[in-house]
Amino acid sequence: MIQLHRSFGLTLWVVTLLRLIWRQFAEFPDWPANLPRRLRIAASAAEYLLYGLLLLQPILGLLYTNARGNVVHFYLLVRIPPLIAQHKELGEKLIAAHEFVASVLLLVIAMHASMILYRHFARRENTLNRMLPKALRSQARQAGPL
Repeated sequence: MIQLHRSFGLTLWVVTLLRLIWRQFAEFPDWPANLPRRLRIAASAAEYLLYGLLLLQPILGLLYTNARGNVVHFYLLVRIPPLIAQHKELGEKLIAAHEFVASVLLLVIAMHASMILYRHFARRENTLNRMLPKALRSQARQAGPL
């Protein structure tokens, strides 16, 4: 199970990296006209924090695994070579950081999802439909609100 956990973490890291690359070429809708500037800044900051945590978390886990002297087998198929040598004291610090980042990540995800649902359902900003790819947005508009 722990190897599966590690594989999922590395998969999440790759998917997050690909998502960041894709964002460089994607077309995004404009912010809602009635959204205050401070909320735009907060939303952007939360988004970048989320991406940063999603990239940091698997790296901490991989380094912790290496510091404990263990190896990572990506889905039991490919052995990932260690990035650092075995070091017990460093391993303890890395697992503490891994656990802390996990808690912060869960908090940020919960806040992010809560705000999206609030804006979509309470403020009727059509937020969920705006998150869809451009080709699907018109279909969602025609279907009406959730």
